[in-house]
Amino acid sequence: MTATRKLVLTAAMFVVALGLVGLAAATHVVAPLFAAWAPLLAVPYLLTRPEPGETLGDEQPAATTDPGSQADEGGPASEDATEPAAEEATESGPSPEPS
Repeated sequence: MTATRKLVLTAAMFVVALGLVGLAAATHVVAPLFAAWAPLLAVPYLLTRPEPGETLGDEQPAATTDPGSQADEGGPASEDATEPAAEEATESGPSPEPS
């Protein structure tokens, strides 16, 4: 069921419930009020129902990569490995100039 169809059916359920409340107000009879909650109970079921191809717990986990494997391939991990060495040189002060 598409999101648009879910929205339309949810709106229709609320219209039915409000129609029953309006009927009770117009006729001064309380019986329709006892039935007005029935369509509203269907709304949570309707909104939480999974899509046709979707099953609970069947989600594919995101592909994770091992940082060590990126270092072997020359990926971003290899760039990160060179940064701490550059920081160490700047922390110890300026390097002496060769004479």
